[in-house]
Amino acid sequence: MATVNRYGPYLVSLGFGDIFQPGQVRGYTFGPWPPFGESAVTVSVHPTRDEFREKSISLESVVSRKRPNGEHFIDCTYKNTSSEGMKFWSLYLCVVSP
Repeated sequence: MATVNRYGPYLVSLGFGDIFQPGQVRGYTFGPWPPFGESAVTVSVHPTRDEFREKSISLESVVSRKRPNGEHFIDCTYKNTSSEGMKFWSLYLCVVSP
């Protein structure tokens, strides 16, 4: 029977005063982390709640990569698809292990 683990939310920002602008693409790397080895991994990204405007963000790519020493990473890129900038967003990672 498989084991499912959810990690997150990982709250992300660009830093004090910086805004994730509409149309801008950013990236995030998880790892190195041994549980990625023989597991199925999913990534999701979500805007944080805003009382005044609707926000949207899309996951553009998810890449699994392994170094020669066996270290395993998950790289993802995402895009601000809103008409306004955002200060914060969240990433989640689910790992399904055999």
